[in-house]
Amino acid sequence: MGKTLEMLKTNWQWLSLLSAILGFGVTVGIWFNNQNREMDELQKSSWQALIYSDAPLVQRAESCDKYLNKGFDSYT
Repeated sequence: MGKTLEMLKTNWQWLSLLSAILGFGVTVGIWFNNQNREMDELQKSSWQALIYSDAPLVQRAESCDKYLNKGFDSYT
């Protein structure tokens, strides 16, 4: 136990730097995950709008295929 405490006392600067880097990495990962979720919702809304619009049938069918391939509900 004494060796571990001595190691922590001598390397506390490196350990705090490592914990700061890990904390920053986790925060950035969470932020990117939230951005990805928001982009999925925006994409879903735009595909739904195109499916229900008066666009040509080919564009509506392509949007419907993309919508279903992304895993959204088939009710739309």
